Amino acid sequence: MQRPISSAGSKVGIFWFIQEPGKAPAIFGSGVAVRNGEPYGQYINYPGDHSQYWLEAKPCLPPFFHDCGPKDWPRGRVFYNTKTQHFDVYLNEQLQTPKLEAKVLAYFDLPTAKTSFASDPHYAQARFQLGLQDSKEGTS
Repeated sequence: MQRPISSAGSKVGIFWFIQEPGKAPAIFGSGVAVRNGEPYGQYINYPGDHSQYWLEAKPCLPPFFHDCGPKDWPRGRVFYNTKTQHFDVYLNEQLQTPKLEAKVLAYFDLPTAKTSFASDPHYAQARFQLGLQDSKEGTS
């Protein structure tokens, strides 16, 4: 199957926004080039899941996060839709802010005009709420 790509450097992937006390929320995740993703119906998907990646990457995170699980922080996933040739980002609804969406666009090198964001009940569970109002930077 031919996979037209909107942007050569764009990636599909999984992500979280994590936050240490007194710091701005930071994006943390993993992505692969669209051409290296897995077919999933009309989509190209990241070839992995949040639970497995969290277990593998958690030791690299600061100690504050070592007691956290893969569903504790707001998270999401980036798909590439082969029919529309657009990227679809499904995420926890608290991440639907212009600043956090801009971080997702930058992290996965997504074209703004060809990317849409939508909350998804699959990602609704999160033990922690991000403290966006306490951070002057909010986007660092």
